[in-house]
Amino acid sequence: MVGSKTALGIDISDGRINLALLKQNAKGIELLKAASGPVPDGAVKDGNIEDPVILSKAIKELKTRNKIRGISRAGVSLLTKPAILQILDVPKGAPTNIGRLVRNEVKS
Repeated sequence: MVGSKTALGIDISDGRINLALLKQNAKGIELLKAASGPVPDGAVKDGNIEDPVILSKAIKELKTRNKIRGISRAGVSLLTKPAILQILDVPKGAPTNIGRLVRNEVKS
């Protein structure tokens, strides 16, 4: 929210689009409005945006229906479907570069 006091959070999950209009004030961050609606068929599949036109129309319609306007900044969260490959036990003498340890484990 740099340079702006209001922002719109957009969360796109498997079946729902959630909007949160936030405003920063002296007390912190305040929720001004919230809205939710279905993700249109064919817009998102397996965590990937398949049809951005359909998805953007659904977001615009949800904003209009709930009178959310005048937004210059937005943050978007899109659901992905992660798969756990392996749970690692980190040894006590693990290197400080944990990323290297994970990459080596994934390679093996």
